[in-house]
Amino acid sequence: MWGLALNHFHGFNSFYEHTHPAWEPERKELDRWIELLKQLQSNTPIQYALGVADFMGMSLRVGPGVLIPRPETEDLVMTITQETAHSPKRMIDLCTGSGCIAISLAQHWPQSEVVGGDLSEQALYWARKNGQKYAPQVQWKSLDVLKGASMPEGCFDLIVANPPYVPISDQSEMSAHVWGKEPDMALFVPDDNALRYYEAIAVWSTHHLTDGGWLYFEIHHQKGPALVDWLIDQGFTSVECMQDRFRKDRIIRAKWMN
Repeated sequence: MWGLALNHFHGFNSFYEHTHPAWEPERKELDRWIELLKQLQSNTPIQYALGVADFMGMSLRVGPGVLIPRPETEDLVMTITQETAHSPKRMIDLCTGSGCIAISLAQHWPQSEVVGGDLSEQALYWARKNGQKYAPQVQWKSLDVLKGASMPEGCFDLIVANPPYVPISDQSEMSAHVWGKEPDMALFVPDDNALRYYEAIAVWSTHHLTDGGWLYFEIHHQKGPALVDWLIDQGFTSVECMQDRFRKDRIIRAKWMN
């Protein structure tokens, strides 16, 4: 948090203080630090307090009502871009949140058509702000993945989603900076129906993936085997579960052959 704030307020990293021991912030800068500390003491996430979150070299705008992008989602994006040999013509990012995945893919493949969708209008507010700065070509849509009637028509070469996946029973283990601060609808699922979003998205994908198209998910680290088996039962091929930088099962990819 110290490094994030130093960079945001002063434009340098936490090593600067060691190489410039005489440096001191000005009084008006101290006031900003005092206000930040007050927010942190009330368990406000530092990304909300600063108004930005780092993701794939971008400073994305975030605030209450949108999920803060995580490092493991960067791993998902890098996996997609490294393993996709040809530029997808049409892609969709479901449960887009801040738009971090859709924007990153649009930057990597600027000639592709990219759609980002979410049920939350608060999330789409931030996604549109980020899109205006980093990827104006992304189309933002209000979508409910549990209601097929709201989903777009046509086929996509790539479908990716980072839906809610934290079981409600995990709340007691979560930091106070997360639970009660970030939106519940972007985080939690019922313990007895933890795969509901994945199943709905996968079923929709069987009708909206091009022949040989790929489906990518970010997942709860304990749900990999169950989701892999379910996707295979639905007719997906080349189903694989991969680990993130923390060596936890986090990414699933699956191919659809018509």
